[in-house]
Amino acid sequence: MAARRGFFAYTFDYVGVGESYLPADGSQINYLTQAVTTRKLVDYIRRSRHVRKVDLIGEGYGVEVASVLADEPWRIRSVTMTVIVYKSFDPAVLPFFSPQLEAFLRNSPNGYWQPNFLAQTLAHTPIQEVSDYVLATQLGSYPTGPWLQIFDFPLPVIDAPAAAVPGLVIIGDQDPFPAPGDSAELAADWGNNTNLITIAGSFHVPRIEAPDIADQYFEALFDFIDP
Repeated sequence: MAARRGFFAYTFDYVGVGESYLPADGSQINYLTQAVTTRKLVDYIRRSRHVRKVDLIGEGYGVEVASVLADEPWRIRSVTMTVIVYKSFDPAVLPFFSPQLEAFLRNSPNGYWQPNFLAQTLAHTPIQEVSDYVLATQLGSYPTGPWLQIFDFPLPVIDAPAAAVPGLVIIGDQDPFPAPGDSAELAADWGNNTNLITIAGSFHVPRIEAPDIADQYFEALFDFIDP
């Protein structure tokens, strides 16, 4: 979809994931350390493609990483944000972040684990080809550091008022993680021009949910970066 609009699109494995470099201690990886390598990738793209600025499209942890670069308008053109909690989790999900989970993460060998979250992530994905792709590309070992952020980095980790580039926040109205009004607060606090789009009937990851949900996500995304 991006290529048809004349874009070069890049996805990448974060440090500690997939085919990227695996530090000896995965518990020391967080959104700030990832931003360092992401910035290097952005500059590589700028040089290799002869473009001044790059659009960042983040989900969840990726929004946290992208937000670090959002105050660099000479490097970044825009930031799209989805699947993110800004200041407050919905109270209903707080029991998930239990002392037992924290102890398990802190005791994971070398700071890596194999989380079992894809079944829940794919619960609202009715297209088998999409489920098969996610399971084929996202199973495996992950660093514990990004999860330990929940316990070690008080919200908000996103410095929204410092943003110097336009932003777009896309949320599902059934997303169980952000507290009511949390995404609207993120959009209101964003330091540059921003907009909030709510997709009715969407849960946590609209990009891979039912076709009508995914279509709304991509329509909003491309209307924003390619008006």
